[in-house]
Amino acid sequence: MKPIRVLVAAFVGGIIVFAWGAVSHMMLPIGDMGIQNLPDEEAFAPVIREHIKSPGLYLFPGMPPEGRTEAGMAEWTGRVKAGPNGILIVDPGQGPDQIMPPSMLAIEWGANTLAALVAAAVLSGLRGPLVCRAGIVGLLGVFAWLSIDVSYWNWYKFPTMQTLGELIDQAVGWSLAGLAMSAIIPRAGAPAGA
Repeated sequence: MKPIRVLVAAFVGGIIVFAWGAVSHMMLPIGDMGIQNLPDEEAFAPVIREHIKSPGLYLFPGMPPEGRTEAGMAEWTGRVKAGPNGILIVDPGQGPDQIMPPSMLAIEWGANTLAALVAAAVLSGLRGPLVCRAGIVGLLGVFAWLSIDVSYWNWYKFPTMQTLGELIDQAVGWSLAGLAMSAIIPRAGAPAGA
């Protein structure tokens, strides 16, 4: 196996996953599954702007300031039971000049390409027909979904429809990339032209 094929396959796989992400989020309803607008946003925005000064991920109700003492945990448990509970990701700044600046697109493509490099390394050691090897890459997408998105659904109550949308996004994107990457990388033990 020539390492150049692995690198070419990673590059192509990264482009395919990136392009599929653009299609699934901008042309298909997959990217919007389970996402809702904040009701009465005009009332919430000034409160958020006034009280949250640093970008971050905020959990509420927050853990007690005194830490995980018995009394603090009892008080926090009561607030959790009373609700509401949630997470809020906030960037209190004025917002970017562009909705999707080139730096964000470059980071996404770079991450997709590095993930494709991992998949290409796996493919380089696999035997079997192209479709089976491509399916393994698709299963790597499902693996990532199970490891990350299902945990967010379970622990942080991400919406079920959003979580299912992520499954579609990951499984389809990585299966498509797997087909192309499997065509570039010959099966293990096969001659370079096989």
